[in-house]
Amino acid sequence: SDLFGISTGTLGCDQHGRITGGTGKVLAFLEKNLEQFAVDAARGHGETIDTVAVLMGVSSDKAGETIKENFAFIFDSHDVSAVTVTLKVSELLA
Repeated sequence: SDLFGISTGTLGCDQHGRITGGTGKVLAFLEKNLEQFAVDAARGHGETIDTVAVLMGVSSDKAGETIKENFAFIFDSHDVSAVTVTLKVSELLA
């Protein structure tokens, strides 16, 4: 079930812990666009949110609202990695 995947941090990963599927596409995108994503995440809208929403299969409005509400959780340090951001966003939008 998804609940197990979320609680154990395995959602969007294969059995070796590698990021897979839509989550992998989000990671590839955020590795190149993390700074702009942080700006858009703080506002709750923007091109990077739209792209992540499409990759995750959710509406831009839902993604923007959820990401903005959880900004402090997603960006919990000034040098947060794209991997960390991707896993947190995937968990929130699953």
